[in-house]
Amino acid sequence: MRELGPVWLPAGEELGDRRKGNLGEFIAFHVSEAYGLSGEGYYCDLGNANKPLAAASDPGLDIVFVHLDPGGNAANDRLYIQEVKTTGDHRLTYAAALVADHVKLQERDSDLNLQSRILALKGTLKYQFKLAQPYLDRLEALGHPDAQRCERVVFLPTLVHEKVGADPITRLAEVKLRIAELGWPLTNIFPRSIALTRLNEGLLFLATNQVFEP
Repeated sequence: MRELGPVWLPAGEELGDRRKGNLGEFIAFHVSEAYGLSGEGYYCDLGNANKPLAAASDPGLDIVFVHLDPGGNAANDRLYIQEVKTTGDHRLTYAAALVADHVKLQERDSDLNLQSRILALKGTLKYQFKLAQPYLDRLEALGHPDAQRCERVVFLPTLVHEKVGADPITRLAEVKLRIAELGWPLTNIFPRSIALTRLNEGLLFLATNQVFEP
């Protein structure tokens, strides 16, 4: 995070839920990038993960990865949507909020639904990554108003949480089923658990530029 050159949290200032969430997204992004979602053909919209110490958070998708097959085979193109929740409560009840994030993707009259988010991503790929129109058309083709027909959209609901005493397998299995009940393809939902010991303490150390060893 030092490479971003952030304004570190002053000593004694509370982290707050918004910053916790942003830091969780920052951690989730780097884990995903390290474990496969990077390389040729991958593009990313970081959202709040790009400003982890901001006191507020912007609406919209948390993290989006786009993979456009470098060989030109559109059948291999994928849109990865990673919604993230961060909690230091070992009961992990906050995991249920991941379901609500996926409800928003289906709302017809919303700037947060899947089609609207893909249109926004087209702008990012065009102006930030300088991709030509054929690539933008391939991105737009990944979405569909009918959730069941979004075969190339992959969902990665992610919980960044306290490790000690937690049961993420049970909680995230419930999340997966509830997201599938909304109509999204069950086979495209891959929940992720990022478990850290003494999470709240570690996030505070991270925000204040201190070394932390769990």
